[in-house]
Amino acid sequence: MKAYKITLMIFSVIGLLALLCAFMPDDGIRVNEDLTLRFPSLNEVLDPNHDDAEEQLVTIEPEETPEQMMERRMRELREAKQNEYEDYFAHNPARIEFPNNDPSLFDNFFEALEGAHDKPMRITHYGDSQIEIDRITNILREGLQQRFGGIGVGLVPVVQTVQTVTLAQTCSAMPTRYLAYNNAMKNKASGYGPMAMQTIINSPVTCTFTARGGGQNTLAKKFSTVKVLVTNVRGTLSASIGDVTKSVEDTAAVQPMRVMTFKFDAPRRTVTISFKGHGAVLGIMLDGKNGVQVDNVPMRGCAGTIFTDIKAQYLADFYDDNNVKLIILQYGGNTMPYLKTDKQITNYANRVAAQIRYLKRMAPRAQVLFIGPSDMTTKVDGVYRTYPHLPAVVSALRQAAHDNGAAFWDMYSVMGGYNSMILWAKTGLAGSDYVHFTPKGANKIGDMLFNTIMLYYDFYRFRNHSEDMMPEQPADSLEVSEETIAENIINN
Repeated sequence: MKAYKITLMIFSVIGLLALLCAFMPDDGIRVNEDLTLRFPSLNEVLDPNHDDAEEQLVTIEPEETPEQMMERRMRELREAKQNEYEDYFAHNPARIEFPNNDPSLFDNFFEALEGAHDKPMRITHYGDSQIEIDRITNILREGLQQRFGGIGVGLVPVVQTVQTVTLAQTCSAMPTRYLAYNNAMKNKASGYGPMAMQTIINSPVTCTFTARGGGQNTLAKKFSTVKVLVTNVRGTLSASIGDVTKSVEDTAAVQPMRVMTFKFDAPRRTVTISFKGHGAVLGIMLDGKNGVQVDNVPMRGCAGTIFTDIKAQYLADFYDDNNVKLIILQYGGNTMPYLKTDKQITNYANRVAAQIRYLKRMAPRAQVLFIGPSDMTTKVDGVYRTYPHLPAVVSALRQAAHDNGAAFWDMYSVMGGYNSMILWAKTGLAGSDYVHFTPKGANKIGDMLFNTIMLYYDFYRFRNHSEDMMPEQPADSLEVSEETIAENIINN
């Protein structure tokens, strides 16, 4: 074959192929279910590297350097993590609810936690009989002391009529006590104190305090500092530990709270204090030298409306001198049998609001967290059901807290909501009274409270420390749904 014919044939073939490239559909020609004819486009034939170049450029914005791209990637990661936090904070029943949905309310508290090794800080947990025996508080205390340092059980009374899981107490005699929350033992003239009580010393009495721990209370079983809070001294009141005696002398009708401090070279588990003279003891602090202290102050039968009966100076001095950064109020359960109407519920919430305002005036550098009542049941038409007005009480207490700058933790929703107490009782987490938690159930609530606070601490770190892209403790609770939270708590 002549050369020109070969050349003509080659160009004819190329022309035919070009026509096929130009007119072949992008998705090919379907012959049958199993066969589709495809052909490359002209762009693919003429520039085989075209798609690769596009793919290489697609992830880089125009005029974006690799450094800028990586900064953008980090912003996107932070935004995704922030969205995950905010979704939990907006919808999960175990969340802490803040006024105006602003979790930065706790920033000063978290800052104090971080600095507790250098400057000791304190949390005081007030509540009704749900926190007797140091329940719930002990789990919160252990978790915080493990993470931020500290030892000791904190503030305790001279006489503990209900022994706790963290401290054994005995006294050689039973001195007179005044309680702000017990009508039979009230004496407003006493001024009470930060534990809403006073113990009157009129004759020699010796009391022994022995910390006990193990299991979930390993750091509470020792202390290195003892402080005795006293007032209303008539002449002299002394306290002796071993061969060391501290005393206060006064005869004034109105007296401030005084502190007698004993420090030990090494932590110990037990201490015996001998009192002589005349005066009132407001409480005894069994603390470490630094870190976090968490006080457990139970008030059986109390609705949380007695704080305005406590002398302002005693509270203000205690909160300020001991760097109290968080006051927890856990009340509402004792009102359930008595609140029958909307007006009664509103009146109770207004009284609680007054207590929050009072405490915030006494402790302007502290935040307040109000924990609402748990689920409670009563017989309705012969069947145990949640108290009909309990959700309304929870709602009113939430509003009272938020209106006065306090955060709110809805324990009713945390444990599962309507009729959840029945399930908790059936699984050994609550008692047969369908009101109080068993020790196991209280531990579950304490653990959830601690981990919830730590989730917000991780978010604080996330917001304020750019290097903290992820939580220090990956929070499984971020994945807890509203439908499964009660079951998850019970089964863990």
